[in-house]
Amino acid sequence: GSNIARRLVGAKNTVHITGRNAERTAALASELSASYTIGDVTDDAHIVEAVAQAGPTLDGLVYAVGTINLKPLIRLTASDFLNDYTVNALGAARSVQAALPALKASAGTASVLFFSTIAVAQGFASHASRIGCVEADPGSVTARRCVTLPPNDATDTPASGANVLKYVLY
Repeated sequence: GSNIARRLVGAKNTVHITGRNAERTAALASELSASYTIGDVTDDAHIVEAVAQAGPTLDGLVYAVGTINLKPLIRLTASDFLNDYTVNALGAARSVQAALPALKASAGTASVLFFSTIAVAQGFASHASRIGCVEADPGSVTARRCVTLPPNDATDTPASGANVLKYVLY
């Protein structure tokens, strides 16, 4: 997420950063002269607060959050699966839900960027808790939203000084 934030700011975009680690998040925000929120995507109140602090209009949302349990299936617990699902799928869905009004308010085409893993397609044995939910989600989000919210690479969105894009990064 930090490299995407740097690229967006380097392209004259405004970003709002959010993260669990207060020290690292504040340091990155200071480096980029960005606003920030400290919290966790498993907390609905944090998601709502982060989007509110980012402002009423967003041109993009970057969900650069994820968990990985490098255990074979036999060693994973129900708690492992629930935590991975809560962070990787539910957190992404909640973030889009909270940001959707601000994304719809964008003057242009707003973007949502998710990350996945090759482990889903390749079936890596020690990645059993990665169930591919994030890979499936972007298509369903855009199908229900409309054609103005395509999942694409936010760093490829051009911006000029007069047309500054605003992104919230998790």
